[in-house]
Amino acid sequence: MTGKTLNRIIDGIAITDRRGRLDQNISGITADSRMVEKGNLFVAVRGHNSDGHNFVEDALERGAAAVLAEEWSSEVDKGSAKKADVVLVPNTRKAVAMTAANYFGQPSRNLLIAGVTGTNGKTTVSF
Repeated sequence: MTGKTLNRIIDGIAITDRRGRLDQNISGITADSRMVEKGNLFVAVRGHNSDGHNFVEDALERGAAAVLAEEWSSEVDKGSAKKADVVLVPNTRKAVAMTAANYFGQPSRNLLIAGVTGTNGKTTVSF
């Protein structure tokens, strides 16, 4: 898959702040810092057991081209992330879905979705 620019990937997403270049190419998107490859967009998602914001520095060391986050801490600014391209959004959990849809060309627009409701026969009808 050919990369797309960060500007195109974040199109339509509410942005609270940004810094750096938004015209750079992004080669992929991940919310797992261990899976970051050179040129990826790292999305710092808050989870129940861990916070992706704690792994921004690791993602950048692994080659992330940019970071999508809810906040930017001064602690991260002390490390190699000081010059990182950053986009801040109100909710990264929502933004990661929207960035993935933009990156892959809005594939859900080509899906047919149907719902089957009722008390009896749903399994039979769906098959």
